[in-house]
Amino acid sequence: MKKILLGSALIILLLPACGGFKTDNGMQYEIHHDENGPVIKDGDMAAISTVEQTETGVKLYSSYDYDDRPMVAFKSKSLFKGDFNTALGLLSQGDSATFKIRVDSLIRVGQKPAGTKGQYILYTIKVNRVVSRGNQTDSAYTAKYEALRNELAETERPREAAKIRHYIMANGIKPTVTASGLQYIITQQGHGARPATGDSLYVNYTGMYLSGQPYITTSPQIAKKAAMDHYDILHIKAGSGIAFPGLDEALLLFNRGTKARLIIPSKIGYGAYAHQGIEPYTPLLFDIDVLDK
Repeated sequence: MKKILLGSALIILLLPACGGFKTDNGMQYEIHHDENGPVIKDGDMAAISTVEQTETGVKLYSSYDYDDRPMVAFKSKSLFKGDFNTALGLLSQGDSATFKIRVDSLIRVGQKPAGTKGQYILYTIKVNRVVSRGNQTDSAYTAKYEALRNELAETERPREAAKIRHYIMANGIKPTVTASGLQYIITQQGHGARPATGDSLYVNYTGMYLSGQPYITTSPQIAKKAAMDHYDILHIKAGSGIAFPGLDEALLLFNRGTKARLIIPSKIGYGAYAHQGIEPYTPLLFDIDVLDK
């Protein structure tokens, strides 16, 4: 796209754009920042940050809730004029913009988010990296994808400690810190027996990103609000090594009946490997309730 600068992407990314939207190829959009470069083509992959929301500003999805890191998207052929792929096809590396996509068009292709009202859904997109498909073989392109995933992970690795410090400062808490790096706040002190290695425990839990976005829970209420599944109460033997190291350690620290919030750096969490959608070097929160039974 030609050089345009209409506003600050840092300000706009979390809010709907205000002002004049332009129309191109059935797509209504407002550009916030435009870099010179080739636009994203069918088959290309892009590391993007995106916020999806209603016309009234109700957030439906934000990649910033998932450890504040870009997601990798592949541009496909448009299903209808003015869809998300149309939007990607107007952008190049370094661009940011807000797009309006008609709700009735999403309904026709079965992509309407639950509970959406209004005529449009707004997508604000920032393009961090673009990798062109070109004429590469499938194996070569797959290697490029893995290289991009690794690059994104390594970019986040040195930021992890700062993210945890920011969370602690922003919430005004003073957690207890163990030798392993586990940090915790007791929100309800239990009075039951303290578990020994091998003791059978029942635990209610919710695992979250530092944003508070849950990814796993035993709570039906939390699951319903986050439109996710919930799981049975965890039955585990203390110190058995079934869970990740940070949780294993925590379950030997607390009396039965204790409720606590754990801050778990990746070195005692899921580490340098992706796990069920959680990217490498992701710090996590865990709310646990060690049941007294």
